Amino acid sequence: MRLTNLLRTLFALWCFFILLFSIRLHHSGFLLATDLTDLFPPSTHDRVVLQVNDQLQQTFGNNIVLAVEAENKSAALLAMQKVIKAVDASADLQMVDDINADAERLSQQQQLLAKYRYSLLTSNQARELTENNTDAITARAQQALLGFGGMGSSLSPLEDPLALTAGLMAQLQPPLNAELVDNFLVFHDNNTVVAMLLAQLTQASFKLDTQRRIKAWKQSLAHSVSAGGAAKLLVSGIVFHAAEASANANREISTIGLGSCLGVLLLFWFAFRSFKPLLLSLSSVAFGCFCAVVVTHTIFAEIHLLTLVFGASLIGVAIDYALHFLCKCQLSKGGDTHGSSYQTLKNILPSLSLGLFTSSLGYSCLLQAQLPGLQQVAVFSMVGLASAWLFVTVVLPYFVKQNLAASGAWLTGITYTLWQLWFKAPRFVLFAIACICIAFSLWGGAQSSLSSDARTLYKPSDALMAAEKRLQHHLQAVASNQYFLLRASSAEQLLQLEERFRDEHLERWVHEGVIDGYSATSRWVPSLATQNRYYALQKNKLYSAEGTVERFMLSVGFPIDAVESIRSDFLLSERARLPLSEWLAVASPEQKMLWLGKVPNGDNSALNSYVSLITLQAIHQLPVIARSEFIEGVTWVDRVAQMSDKLDALMHAALQLLCVAYGLIALSLLLLYRRWRAVFMVLLPLASSLFVVALLSCFSVPLNLFHILASFLLLGLGMDYSIFAYSGGRGASTQRAVFLSAITSILSFGLLALSATPMIQAFGVTLLLGSSFNLLFAPLITVLAKSQKSS
Repeated sequence: MRLTNLLRTLFALWCFFILLFSIRLHHSGFLLATDLTDLFPPSTHDRVVLQVNDQLQQTFGNNIVLAVEAENKSAALLAMQKVIKAVDASADLQMVDDINADAERLSQQQQLLAKYRYSLLTSNQARELTENNTDAITARAQQALLGFGGMGSSLSPLEDPLALTAGLMAQLQPPLNAELVDNFLVFHDNNTVVAMLLAQLTQASFKLDTQRRIKAWKQSLAHSVSAGGAAKLLVSGIVFHAAEASANANREISTIGLGSCLGVLLLFWFAFRSFKPLLLSLSSVAFGCFCAVVVTHTIFAEIHLLTLVFGASLIGVAIDYALHFLCKCQLSKGGDTHGSSYQTLKNILPSLSLGLFTSSLGYSCLLQAQLPGLQQVAVFSMVGLASAWLFVTVVLPYFVKQNLAASGAWLTGITYTLWQLWFKAPRFVLFAIACICIAFSLWGGAQSSLSSDARTLYKPSDALMAAEKRLQHHLQAVASNQYFLLRASSAEQLLQLEERFRDEHLERWVHEGVIDGYSATSRWVPSLATQNRYYALQKNKLYSAEGTVERFMLSVGFPIDAVESIRSDFLLSERARLPLSEWLAVASPEQKMLWLGKVPNGDNSALNSYVSLITLQAIHQLPVIARSEFIEGVTWVDRVAQMSDKLDALMHAALQLLCVAYGLIALSLLLLYRRWRAVFMVLLPLASSLFVVALLSCFSVPLNLFHILASFLLLGLGMDYSIFAYSGGRGASTQRAVFLSAITSILSFGLLALSATPMIQAFGVTLLLGSSFNLLFAPLITVLAKSQKSS
């Protein structure tokens, strides 16, 4: 009675605190994080890279491309009108800068470059002058004079006779195979017409509500655009990937969850001939999950979606407590023993408590990881299990006051047969099976491999990827997740560093097809040293007496006065150099982003440095870039690779902590039972986990983070079965509880193996195989307990 009162007091106090935390949560608001990077520690080792990543996310993360594909231009433009109306009607979207505003900005840039044209050259023009290849320059000038020069210059032939500024203008905006029609970019491609525009989200792309609304908006717009089969909607943007991933995960979990719920419902009905035990079991799990959500959110000020997904899986462990109690009550009240439900609880409370202790000990190891994601999972798991345990020990005995209906003979037959297969097997057979299992596990462990590639955790649809590649190809978009970061002690040195890096690497990569192109501030604003060199090159090679300019102008019919006029204009510009500040005043947001300027580098102002970015277009050979060695001051930043590195750190930390958890549980069992054979209880989850690894290795499936996280659940499940079997021996209630718990876990989460989402599938496969092996090997713990008691 004393124990019962103590448990009731603890339960009342716990409910009181949970109520207080819930009220606080209600007033502060519930924050659900969905960005996978939130699970990782911040990159404090390089604040500049972190700042740049944030800036890139703000610049590109909320941008989307909307396009329509049609058979002719009129159909495409008509469909684009529907797109514009849909954007205007959406509170989540807004149009990016008007095309007219971009054209005005481009005109201002052209005027600025024309003003300082005598100290500016393209890399190709400078190389030709250095090599005295003026014939190529005059040939292009002849073409430009006849109107065949491609992108024209804002200057007349009298102001720029060799049309050198045309090359500068091409660097401002690489030519697109498109025409501007009604403020749309229109591309002609493979007998079809693609019209597109740019839009921007007004909310963060990783917000679940935003994703749901954008997904519904896209589906409605796609239906409207494709009405009559005249056009097809194409989209590109992070939000569409995030919305598709979350929608697929929700749909799969809901569909599979419905099937698993029906399975669990039927299982409980046939086991207890009543839905009351099911409601009581689910109530204990629901109470545990609710408490876990409230406490975790209170501690971390938010809760991550991955924590909820993993934490919800606690149903597989938490429901064990209720099932063990209900099975014990069912057999004790329906058989010869007529003790009360409280007496039944008292008999099994040590086993329930030890199961809670070992599971919590395993999850507590995750607290040692300096990774927010694992710490959240640890807190959620421990609080959820402890709350469910408290609910079972206090609430269930109160409601289970009448005899539970006996189950059908099929359940007794299945559990009895499963146990007898091991009990009646000869010792040499058990020994042979043990040797085969050990050999198979060792082989599988040796063959296993780990995968931390972030790209394998998400598989976009073929339609979305095809649209993405096609639109990015047309727009010649930069790779916002991969860039070069350059640092120097002054702005001039930084521009010179950019120029040196371009000459040594970037230009060669463009020529070799490694990349299609790049964007760098020094392409538009060369360093002062380079501008001086460019002016000297033009002075010596072009504007000297009887030089290339004079010969060309006279040859095409310009009067000598025009030659003298432009030579005089050139000499008057001897000290005119393009300042960086004037360029930044007319640069577009994407161009300004490339120049961060003076950036603090720690608390010591003496360590401040000037920082710039170089972004790449259409990377075709990423390994070539990743393997290259760069000059001092240049850093290659690959955010996808960084994510993979963080996943690798998270995975190895979880794997190490899983080993520590096994060790601590084994030590605890040894101290508690003071018998070395008690340590063998950890062999059940260990053997099951090793068999899962071995089977995955047979099919060449590498282990990822979600396989390892699921192994923590297998540890908790396996320890519950071990403790119940070790304490209960061959009792029918023990056999039944283990069987029902394992089948419940398989139905609840093992069916997630059918998911097409890689993360969910990895989690489900591990639990499906592991729970099956737990059930298969659980009787061996009873054999072990029997041999120990006889000894």
